[in-house]
Amino acid sequence: MADTQSAADECAADFIVFTGVLERARNPLRLIRGQLPGLNAEGDVFLFVRAATGEAATRLEHLLLDDELDREAHAHAFDEETLRDVVEEICRQNNLKTIAFAARDESGTFAIREPLAVSADAAAAHLEFNDPALLVLLHASPFKAKAGGTENHVLDRVRSMKLSRAILVYPSDSLHVTAAQVLKGDVASAQYFTFALRRPLSWYLPEHAEAQDLVLWIARLLNAGVAAIEHLYMWPHTLPQALREAGIPYTYATHDFFAVCPSLNLVNPITLKPCSTHYSGADDSAACLKRQFEMLNTPLPCDSGSVLKQHQARFSEILRGAAALVFPSESARRRMLENLHLPAEKTHVIPHGCDVLTPTTGASESPREEGVLRVAMMGMLAAPIKGSELILELLSATREMPLEWHLFGVVDANNFRERLTATGARLVIHGAYGREDIVGKLQAARIDVALFTSIAEETFSYTLSEAWLAGVPAIVPALGALKERVEKEGHGWIIEPHSAAAAKSHLQALLKTPARIDAMRERLKTFSHTSCAENAAAYREIFSPLLQAAPERTTLPERYLERCSASERRARQRFLASTNCVFPMEKLSAITALDQCSVSPQNGVLLIRATGNDPSLLVPQFSFVRGRPHMLRLELSAPYEDTLQVFYSTRRKPGWSEEQSEKRIVRKGRNELILELSAGDLNGLLRVDPGSSEGDYILHAFEIRAV
Repeated sequence: MADTQSAADECAADFIVFTGVLERARNPLRLIRGQLPGLNAEGDVFLFVRAATGEAATRLEHLLLDDELDREAHAHAFDEETLRDVVEEICRQNNLKTIAFAARDESGTFAIREPLAVSADAAAAHLEFNDPALLVLLHASPFKAKAGGTENHVLDRVRSMKLSRAILVYPSDSLHVTAAQVLKGDVASAQYFTFALRRPLSWYLPEHAEAQDLVLWIARLLNAGVAAIEHLYMWPHTLPQALREAGIPYTYATHDFFAVCPSLNLVNPITLKPCSTHYSGADDSAACLKRQFEMLNTPLPCDSGSVLKQHQARFSEILRGAAALVFPSESARRRMLENLHLPAEKTHVIPHGCDVLTPTTGASESPREEGVLRVAMMGMLAAPIKGSELILELLSATREMPLEWHLFGVVDANNFRERLTATGARLVIHGAYGREDIVGKLQAARIDVALFTSIAEETFSYTLSEAWLAGVPAIVPALGALKERVEKEGHGWIIEPHSAAAAKSHLQALLKTPARIDAMRERLKTFSHTSCAENAAAYREIFSPLLQAAPERTTLPERYLERCSASERRARQRFLASTNCVFPMEKLSAITALDQCSVSPQNGVLLIRATGNDPSLLVPQFSFVRGRPHMLRLELSAPYEDTLQVFYSTRRKPGWSEEQSEKRIVRKGRNELILELSAGDLNGLLRVDPGSSEGDYILHAFEIRAV
């Protein structure tokens, strides 16, 4: 590398690009967060920058560098036109006037070409002008099968707002961030760009310089004019201020109470009761939060006695810096204002929209069965926060009553199904459901009432919306938005929270006076829910003036984002270069179902129907080449965004394990993936887990070569 430094010293250019096959650099300097400029190495490309700053320079490695740069300086081939475009953009941002390109000559030393002047036309020729986009920051993927209420709400809103561009930024996993660009609300045709991180994300991040820089770089690259922060779970708490300093105003939406306390739901994890610290009480927040961080295997950011004070001070500052604060219910707004010092004039209450269609005919019109009360419970029923222990206590206490319990949702976690059966209650377990079919399922089951057992305050509750849309009145605890909505609409009854005795007493009363249920069902025929269009219109009133005030900026072409990483390109080249095929395409139909799925060969592909959340396939025995790594290429169509995992066994460590596996993110639709099984002593069978959701997958291609 000495000759590169000498060549740089002799050249008067502001920015020098060295190309050619170079020796590997053990400790290349990276241009991140304002480090002093220097040599930046990535195998085939060396960069020397004089006085370059700004977002383009600080995130340069996402354009040119491999995510494994710190471990190995892999070769990474870029054509000169692409390099020149990138360099011109950096020069434009930093007002640098000259560029020089250099390459090794026949003697092996660098010859620098004459420095080139950077014209304004040349610098702008590859740029595109787009309207400012809305950047939406999420804590999880909204495209997964098991997306939560927050993610579903955001997709509904983006779809209904039909902005020219929205950029959904979320962690695909702890080491990958995805930016999904949605044009004019067309969520189904989102363009996905994924970026690797060197330091993993975590649920609680006072700071994470790399992730913060990445979000700022995405915002600049795609010209985000406004940021909508839906959650800071999994994101650095310093990010909102960095956005504001970058000239990007942000809004903050409340979907739980993470801004009030790291416990999210204001529940003491020791007692599983609301923490009185947040309700003018004297709970021991230090012990509560210490337990919370222990349960999530996360070190405390400071001593346990100071966590809550520091957290609330930080989030009070974050929320005060927001252009607008949005809450889905008045109760959520009130709880936030009671715990944090916030400007009330910035707050807006906008109920979530819901366009679930009630079937035109169904059991909701059918008379109830005399003498039996059909009670529905919905959602993540096995979760303690949703009252799993309360449910078990109630079922045991009411097993002699004429009740038929219909459970819609997940009951297989935490040994919950077995514990339900042990209560002796009359159960009908319907299993997981989708938003699109729950109303019909409730009506088909001829449900009389829906019981809600959450032990924490809800900020809205989609499940309550779905029950009402199905014509089913609700019994809710006197907590949060559940209480508020029933008080306002009148379509149900409010009982003492955290009390199986109170729930039993109310069910007994309804059995004695069933006409009360009939009256409620009659009233529900006139119920009208806020639509997604109405919700989107209210949000537009907030976002539109902010987007109109955003400065006009250019965006780089998408080809910079769509590039394969160096590791992906190397893998593909190695796979194609090998002629030693050990599992050919023709044997695709020999792959069989191992667990929670069925397979069917058809027209040259393998149709896979996953019947559970852990489907797996078995690749039949074939001959590995001893001492050689193997490359696996497959093409898979997936029903949702998910993670594919391939498990292998070795002679040294027989059996499947997380340690002996490879993972890849898959998107909804067709994916081409190439994985390297690097162990030289592969032995036994391969297992392929195509995803973690029920649904239909298609395996179009599957081939393994020794390399």
